[in-house]
Amino acid sequence: MAMRSIRSTVAILLALMLALCCQTSACAETPVQRSRNSVVRIALVICYDGRPVTVGTGTGICIEERSGEVSCVATNRHVVDAMDEDTLALLAESLPGVGMEEIARQVSVRVFVMAGGILYEQDYDRDVILSDRADLALIRLSAPIAGRSSAVLADSSAGLDVTDTVYAIGYPGLADLKVIENWADYASVEALLADMAPSGINDLTLTQGSVSRIHVNIGGVRFLQHEANISPGNSGGPLVNEAGQVVGVNTHLYVDAETASKIQMAIESDELIRFLEQNRIAYLSAKDAKGGTGWMYVLFAAAAFGVLVLLAFFSRRKRPAAASVPAASVPTPTPPPVSTGSPVSTGSAAGAGASAADFGKPAGKTASPPPPVSPSVHVHMGKVSGKPSAAITASFAPKASGGSAAASTEESSAVGVHVSSSFSKKKKPVGEWEEHVDL
Repeated sequence: MAMRSIRSTVAILLALMLALCCQTSACAETPVQRSRNSVVRIALVICYDGRPVTVGTGTGICIEERSGEVSCVATNRHVVDAMDEDTLALLAESLPGVGMEEIARQVSVRVFVMAGGILYEQDYDRDVILSDRADLALIRLSAPIAGRSSAVLADSSAGLDVTDTVYAIGYPGLADLKVIENWADYASVEALLADMAPSGINDLTLTQGSVSRIHVNIGGVRFLQHEANISPGNSGGPLVNEAGQVVGVNTHLYVDAETASKIQMAIESDELIRFLEQNRIAYLSAKDAKGGTGWMYVLFAAAAFGVLVLLAFFSRRKRPAAASVPAASVPTPTPPPVSTGSPVSTGSAAGAGASAADFGKPAGKTASPPPPVSPSVHVHMGKVSGKPSAAITASFAPKASGGSAAASTEESSAVGVHVSSSFSKKKKPVGEWEEHVDL
């Protein structure tokens, strides 16, 4: 009974472990889905005389600078560059009759990192670092972002090829930016942004495509050409592989007005890694990243294997041999005495010719039955049964300088106020392309 109880308990435990493993597998997110947790929204607000006149939004990638904390965000330079030509042009258009010198004295630049409805405002002059080589920028955070994790950066020069599947993640303005008729209705810039630009995980747009070209050299910077749809607002967002690792930073969109053809370009992750290392900012590399929840499945598999081994051990353990009990001696029956005075009835002639089978049967009488035979003793050993279960002026200028980059500029019809979602109609690529969009 003890053995049967042990086997039943082990079988139940094995069944529970297998059920838990299946449940965890069914509920677990894919690496691409998990990578959304490392994406945030960026907002650049330029105010004149204390009121916002332009708002530009883009996407950012969380970078782990300190162990266990997201303390830096990477994005495109044109998303946060307040000195960009297009941004200045928007200001001049939004403030007619106001000279640039006056604008320079009265304007202020505010930059926000948005995540899950929480706004993290950073000092533009102190916290924003612009690249003088590529369209990249870094925003140092004064406090870690809650509810976000660091992105894993892959080496785009290795293990990535044409036709590989990639995914673009970001906050395109066309998908979710709310049209605000009168900004004066809001008591603060923070309240305006919270209502205007959602920043939750489920507000992200994820598109899928494939790599078309690799190592495309544009102005000395390497790009990836891909087919995952992006639009204004995606600027600075990640392009990830099927392992959820960042292989590029979405930057440009080239559009042919006649054929509506478009080409999506992302700065290769190698360029971002170089920029981070130049500024001595730590990041999480694909070479060092731990494999998500994969260790759970290894643990479950090891535990299940151990249980099976125990089952096999208990099932195959040698049973004790049955005790040998000698059979009791069976006495040989003694025939009754034969009456000598009477003839023997055999149904045949009596006398010396009678068969041995007829011996001992007196004539005229029924022979007495032989005495009962003492049976052998039988011992039942018992068998165990069952089976196992189976940034405008010098005062606002960023620390890094040089290198112009396309800026975000998508105009709004709202009362002389322009809303930018990283869109530029100014720059045109050479050739047959009619329009170049900085996302």
